[in-house]
Amino acid sequence: MEHYKTMAVALKPKEDAGPFLTRAAEIARARKIHVILCSVIDAGMRGSAFSYRAADTDREKAEQTEVLTRAADYLRGEGVSEVSVYVGIGSPRKVLAHDVSDIFHPDLILCGDSTGRLRDKPRHFGNVANYILHFSDCDVLVIR
Repeated sequence: MEHYKTMAVALKPKEDAGPFLTRAAEIARARKIHVILCSVIDAGMRGSAFSYRAADTDREKAEQTEVLTRAADYLRGEGVSEVSVYVGIGSPRKVLAHDVSDIFHPDLILCGDSTGRLRDKPRHFGNVANYILHFSDCDVLVIR
């Protein structure tokens, strides 16, 4: 892990990210890594039954940016000196594996595993984590 300079951290703002952020802080602080906190507004969840206007997307993006900004403040308080935030719109797995990589060129993506609590399937990853593992251009660390 010594060669890592930039780490993208995929967060779901509506979930408790405390333990996940603590682990990200440990990794970043020990290696002086620039952290990009990433969240994605899932465009796929806006099926034909819902009609979203630009104002709805702007409001949701502002809310997620606020959550990520608080998380960035936490990381700075934990000794991580360089933290950025990014909120993308689209398919979470594609935004995290491709768009974030194209924009920030991270050396490492840190993501959670939504199925990690299912101990009877220890080798099964969630849809987003699995996609990132297979299609990102950098190393991936999945935190359970």
